[in-house]
Amino acid sequence: MTLQDAKKSLRDKIKPWLRNLEDESKREWNKKISLGLKEFIDQLLRLEISNQSQPYIGGYFPMSDEANWLSEFMAYPNLCFPQVDTKGQKIRFYQSSVKNLKTVHLYGKELCVPDDSGEEVFPEILVVPGLSFSSSGERLGRGGGFYDRYLKSFNGTSVGICYEGQLRNQLPIESHDQVVSVVVTEKRVLRNKK
Repeated sequence: MTLQDAKKSLRDKIKPWLRNLEDESKREWNKKISLGLKEFIDQLLRLEISNQSQPYIGGYFPMSDEANWLSEFMAYPNLCFPQVDTKGQKIRFYQSSVKNLKTVHLYGKELCVPDDSGEEVFPEILVVPGLSFSSSGERLGRGGGFYDRYLKSFNGTSVGICYEGQLRNQLPIESHDQVVSVVVTEKRVLRNKK
């Protein structure tokens, strides 16, 4: 089996599992994820980014089958969200509150994105979606490569967000796949030791 086949097979297992999660479980887990992420970022700011009180936090607005990390960050002033540049095949981040995001249809999905008429910003902390993560920070995305391309030159702290049931011991990884610094689930915070 090729790595591409292994990735497709894993995506085909995880997507139905996510679709079949009960809303009550998701709500409870999302609260725990958001709180765990907030506690991690608060600790990070105290220990490692002490020169800046409120750095830009880049993140995604979750689709219905993604873990929602936002509840503890609704009032955070320096949130930024990605705009997809389909021609350049990359993402760019723009500051926005959650309420000011707009809905667009892209790649057959409804995405909530910021207004891109302002100045591009560069997050110091990046919240990254994924269909699966390993405890060592390996990530399986949806296959577009947008976050892998962004992470390749990202110098801040990257945080993968998922439910515990999406974690795997190891993932099929190719040379272009990027790892995240930390993975947050509803049960724990896993720091990448690499």
